[in-house]
Amino acid sequence: MRKLSNYKGQFFILSAVVIIGAMYLISKQIIPLRMIDISQIALDDEIFVFNNIYKKSIEVVKKSKDCNDLSWNLEEFKNFVEDYGVSKGMKIVLNYNILVCNSVQRNVSFELYLNSSRYKLYSQYFG
Repeated sequence: MRKLSNYKGQFFILSAVVIIGAMYLISKQIIPLRMIDISQIALDDEIFVFNNIYKKSIEVVKKSKDCNDLSWNLEEFKNFVEDYGVSKGMKIVLNYNILVCNSVQRNVSFELYLNSSRYKLYSQYFG
């Protein structure tokens, strides 16, 4: 009759396989509970676009070199934004008014409208 000490290695390997298998099955059950559903964010493209236009319009004001550059950059940005909205099925209107423009200070007022089948967004802000 064989001694039990001869089966220690086989028992160890079998135990390791069972433990790893159990851990794998448990992890497959736990992971779906921890995942965050971000699909709604991807579907709400309008909110992302609206916030991005808001931030980028302020950036256009800050990065313009002089008043002529500011005026040209804002008009190009406005055209780009409105064309982009048409391509995505949204009506985007970006109105701006240059209040102050000199070598020291630039102040621009903005009105941003976004209209789609699901959202009507509006913001008035200064850049």
